[in-house]
Amino acid sequence: MNYLRVSSVAFAVMVSSGCSTLIQNSDYKKLNEPLEKGDVATALINTEQLAGDINPEDGQAGDLLWALQAGTLNHATGNDQRTIMYFDSAEKSFRDENSEGVLKNTGEATGAVLVNDAVLDYEPTQFDMVYANHYKAMSFWHDGDPAIARVEFNRADERQRRAAEAFSDIIKEQRELANTEDVKQINYSKMMGDIDTQMQSAGIDMTGGEWAPYEGYVNPAVTYASSLFFMLEGKSQSDYNKAIDGFKRVYGISKNASVKVDMQMAQSLAKGVADSEMKPTTWIIHEDGLAPKKSEFRIDLPVFLLTGKAQIASYAIPKMGTGTPAVKELKVGHFVTSEIADVSKIIKSEFKEELPAIKARAAASSISKVVMQVAAAEAAKKDETGAGALLQLGTMLYTLGSTSADIRTNVLLPNTVNAVRIPKQNSFVMKAGVFDIPVTTDPDAKYSIVYVRTMNSVVKPTVSVINIQ
Repeated sequence: MNYLRVSSVAFAVMVSSGCSTLIQNSDYKKLNEPLEKGDVATALINTEQLAGDINPEDGQAGDLLWALQAGTLNHATGNDQRTIMYFDSAEKSFRDENSEGVLKNTGEATGAVLVNDAVLDYEPTQFDMVYANHYKAMSFWHDGDPAIARVEFNRADERQRRAAEAFSDIIKEQRELANTEDVKQINYSKMMGDIDTQMQSAGIDMTGGEWAPYEGYVNPAVTYASSLFFMLEGKSQSDYNKAIDGFKRVYGISKNASVKVDMQMAQSLAKGVADSEMKPTTWIIHEDGLAPKKSEFRIDLPVFLLTGKAQIASYAIPKMGTGTPAVKELKVGHFVTSEIADVSKIIKSEFKEELPAIKARAAASSISKVVMQVAAAEAAKKDETGAGALLQLGTMLYTLGSTSADIRTNVLLPNTVNAVRIPKQNSFVMKAGVFDIPVTTDPDAKYSIVYVRTMNSVVKPTVSVINIQ
């Protein structure tokens, strides 16, 4: 065996994979720093550059996560065509993920064990996929194409229904990783308990209500917008019934008074009351703040292999932060928006569901590297040429360099979504923190939906208006 070559390869891995957290942080810095200064234009340029070019052959961007964030930021700034372009690109990647099946998942799990999650292709979350269709639906609706918007709203609803099934697959993955040959050499249950203890000692507590999913893993904001669409663009009794069911679900979660009135309106339309009997109305949907960010949490714990000797195992696990509000509420006269969805809760609850599998992969990876180090140490003892020491050094470098957490997540999603309905006005001024936002709606439109995005206290709010005749 060429021990020098092994050590060189290990060093290369340390440089390329061990720095993955630093690289991720560096990429996010290109987004976060301009936003903190209120420079959305630069943030958008940097985000699109990180997404990479869209391949004309398969329609996919170079980086899935950054394509999602480019789509999200374009939607926040009211650019419908680029929103659709980036989310179309992301959806092609979603289809590849779903079609490659067990063999790909097995290969990725093996890669995570040998290196870490951060060097693998970005795995889209359930909320990533739901929001891709939701933002496309809103963009098509705003762009005057309700027929395609209908398709996208239906797809977003279908993705929400699939969530429970997806989380059962995550539990299955955790069990499979717990039964790998290397992990069988240690007390796996004790190891997972020790990791939990270390996390609790560091103040990482995921027992509160903000970590619990909404019933059925629903996103009330997505369901609310979909319900408005099927009520206002309704073509049949089934459309109105779909709107009623959605409003009932959102009202049950949010107790938002406007949602209750929306539900009553949908019920009236379903009973045959003519649309001409309905009062002209404007709905304000307000996406506020920014989603939680992830950071790396490292743990060093002793483990006992079958040899009975204690070894130090190093783990790197992502830690989910808290979403940040911007202005929280909008005011139009005496009307005030109130919350219909805590998006950070949705993101955090999904992360909590995924964390056992993440910890299982981190544990399997750490133990595999400990076993490798032990084998290298034994080889070094038997080798008299000194080359064995190089092998031992190489495995140490590899372990240090490849222990890194995957902190990738779409940080451009909102922290909360709020809503209110007001009597139709052709023009009015909204109060959003220190900003006074003038809004104009089509005087010939009976209904208008005003979408407002506030990201932080220095970025000027953006407004898009959907007019429905």
